[in-house]
Amino acid sequence: MVQEALGALTVGLAESPARRSNGARPESSTESALAEVLADVVHVARVPVDSNFFDDLGADSMVMARFCARVRKRPDLPAVSIKDIYQHPTIKSLATAVVDTTPIPSERVFAEVLAEVMGLDQVSVDSNFFDDLGADSMVMARFCARVRKRPDLPAVSIKDIYEHPTIQSLATAVVDAAPVSMESPAPTSVEVETPKRAGTLQVFFCGVLQLLIFLCYSYLAALVIARGYEWISAGTSVLDIYLRSVLSGSALFGFLFTVPIVAKWILIGRWKPKQIRIWSLAYLRFWVVKTLVRRNPIVLFTGSPLFNLYLRMLGAKIGRGVVMLSTHVPICTDLLSVGEGTVIRKDSFINGYQARAGFIHIGPITIGKNAVVSEATVIDIDTSMGDRTELGHASSLHSGQSVPDGEHWHGTPGQPTSANFLTVFFGILQHLSEGRVRHLAVADLAAGVPTRRIRRCHRADAQGP
Repeated sequence: MVQEALGALTVGLAESPARRSNGARPESSTESALAEVLADVVHVARVPVDSNFFDDLGADSMVMARFCARVRKRPDLPAVSIKDIYQHPTIKSLATAVVDTTPIPSERVFAEVLAEVMGLDQVSVDSNFFDDLGADSMVMARFCARVRKRPDLPAVSIKDIYEHPTIQSLATAVVDAAPVSMESPAPTSVEVETPKRAGTLQVFFCGVLQLLIFLCYSYLAALVIARGYEWISAGTSVLDIYLRSVLSGSALFGFLFTVPIVAKWILIGRWKPKQIRIWSLAYLRFWVVKTLVRRNPIVLFTGSPLFNLYLRMLGAKIGRGVVMLSTHVPICTDLLSVGEGTVIRKDSFINGYQARAGFIHIGPITIGKNAVVSEATVIDIDTSMGDRTELGHASSLHSGQSVPDGEHWHGTPGQPTSANFLTVFFGILQHLSEGRVRHLAVADLAAGVPTRRIRRCHRADAQGP
């Protein structure tokens, strides 16, 4: 069918030059080359440049896909996609469109790098990285790393990727933002804050003190355990030994619970935004408090009111009904504020500090009411989340970012999204029945209490005893 239609259309094409010059525009080199490729694909002598691929020539998507593949193999022709075919269904309109939108050099190189990263033959400059190409943050991180290794390309960050999700918009943005130099200027010196390198003696001295502190704490803990064992062994009956064991275990837990709190208030006082030079005495105090706070059996009680009490005694501002399921205990607690009803899920990092360029940088973190921080997230210093906000799984907030009230963010760094990450019911269920109040804590729901059990409790309250 295709060959017959094309054969009928080519009848009379070999006409006199007078017909060809009667007001008709001569074919461009691009039009001629594209027509030649298409004629070769459909096995005809010649294809008119103003004939519609589908209506006039009777081609289908498979034929035009082979045509696009042939065009991509021609270095003298711009790349053509199936999307271009449907938008410009004649050789004349297609040639005009692809020539006018031929990628500038930076776009072409960006497209080549991304195609190599994704294992594709070609990437269209107007295809969305995520919606059209199916890339994710890990793929685009590799793309950014490849671009940074190319001296002929400006650097690209993940933030640029999310703000400009096509090759065309990305190239325009980063090229416009890059400094333009008409001549090679003489090198100028730029002052960069470089920390003074710690001497060998300073590092050795700090390491020795860390070792001594560790040995002293281990000796003190072993002494407490040994004395407790001796006291338990002195019991005269099974009941006496049991009671002594309970008292001794409670005393040991109280000791381990209290030591980090006392050490924090004695060695640090209140955490304030500042920089601590690594290997200094201030860093040694920071390390002692961090180690004691993190190496504490209280992490076994995450998601419980006891864990919230521990953070409050360390100086954190923790609201009512907060559920913290992460075992990564915040360190700079005086600068942490979490509003009531907020849920912070497991494997989340809300440290309150960051190590960079030879310094420990300490800064505030603020999370509003009824917020959700999903699993495996990282919240950097100098960030904030408003009320009723959500941060998606494996996302992060970089220093300086702020999530407005009611917005949902996702990605690294976080960007606004319409997704809903809420899977845990917030707040406290309060059932009023015959003057009695029954509370169902958020921790129960986070642990997976079935909804039918909640309904049974509600019916039981409604029916009374």
